[in-house]
Amino acid sequence: MIRLVEDFPLLMDPACSQVGAAGSDPQLNKIADFRDAFWRFLRPHTIRGTTLGSVSLVTRALLENPNLIQWSLLLKAFSGLLALICGNGYIVGINQIYDIGIDKVNKPYLPIAAGDLSVQSAWFLVLSFAIVGVIIVGLNFGSFITSLYCFGLFLGTIYSVPPFRMKRFPVVAFLIIATVRGFLLNFGVYYAVRAALGLTFQWSSPVAFITTFVTMFALVIAITKDLPDVEGDRKFQISTFATKLGVRNIAFLGSGLLLINYIGSILAAFYMPQVQTTSSCYGSSYVVVAKWTGWTGFQKQLDDTIAYNLGLLFNFSGMGAGACQIYPGNEYLMKVDFLFIGITPSLLMLLGEL
Repeated sequence: MIRLVEDFPLLMDPACSQVGAAGSDPQLNKIADFRDAFWRFLRPHTIRGTTLGSVSLVTRALLENPNLIQWSLLLKAFSGLLALICGNGYIVGINQIYDIGIDKVNKPYLPIAAGDLSVQSAWFLVLSFAIVGVIIVGLNFGSFITSLYCFGLFLGTIYSVPPFRMKRFPVVAFLIIATVRGFLLNFGVYYAVRAALGLTFQWSSPVAFITTFVTMFALVIAITKDLPDVEGDRKFQISTFATKLGVRNIAFLGSGLLLINYIGSILAAFYMPQVQTTSSCYGSSYVVVAKWTGWTGFQKQLDDTIAYNLGLLFNFSGMGAGACQIYPGNEYLMKVDFLFIGITPSLLMLLGEL
C-alpha cells in the first residue's frame, strides 16, 4: 500500500504540521508557532475551496464578456477574494471558539484545542476578520452584496454561537452550510463580477448549472462532515445525521448523492448543450466510475464505529471539508480534498466554454 505522506512529501502542507525549530532565537520561534497556529485556525482546505470556486466564477463571467475585461478591475477582484477569505476565517474561527471541548475529542490538533492559540487571540482574529471583510465589501461592491455578505456571517454565527447553536439540529445545520457554501458564494460572486463589468445581473445557463452542482456538493458536505466526529458529538450531545442514522448509512447516502450529482452533469452535457459541451462530461464520467469503484470496494470494509476507512473514500470521491480530517494530523488528506472539492466543479464550469 502506498504511504502518501512518506512517498510523496510534496503533498504535505507544512502549515498543517508542527513547525520545527525556527532557529535559536526565541522570538523567531514564537513567530513561527503563531504562524502555524494561525494557518491551522483558518482551516486551509476551506480557503482553497472558496478561492477556487470564486476564481472560477470570475473567470467564467469574464469569458462570457471578454470585451469588457479591464486590468483596472484586478485590484477589485483581489479585494473581493480577501473579503471572502475573511468571511471564511470568521465562520470557521467562531466555530472553533465554541467547540473547544468537542474539538479536544474530535480534532485535538486544532490550535485552540491544542493550546497553541488562546481564546482571547482567537476572538481578536474572528472579530478582525468580520470587520475587515464587511469594510472591504461595503467600500467596493455596493449595498446588495454587502447585505448578502452580512447574511452569510449571520448564518455562520447562529450555526455555532449559543443560544442558537443551529449545528445541534441536523436539518437546519445542513441547510445553513449548503446556503453559505453553495448558493450565496456562487450567486454573490457572479452578481458582483457582472456589476463590476457594468452589466445587470442575468443568469447564464452554465453558471446556473454550476451553482446547482456546487450547492448539491455543499449539501453532501453538510450531511457527511460530521462522520469523523461521532465520538465527540455523542459525548457533548450534539445531534448530527451521523449520530442519529449511523456512519455507514450516511456514508452511503453521501456517496449516492454525489453519484446522482455527477450523472446529472453528464446528462446535462448531452441534453442541455447550452449548459456545457459534451467534452466537459468526460471528466464527470471518470469520476462516476471512480466513485462506483470506491463504493463497491469499501462496502465490505465499512465499520459503524470507526470512520477511518471512509477518509480515503470521501476524499478521493470529493466528499469535502468534513471528511478530510478523518485521519487527524495527516495533511495529505487536505490536499486530496482540495483537489476534488475545488478543482472538479471548477473544471466543469470552465470546460463548458471550450
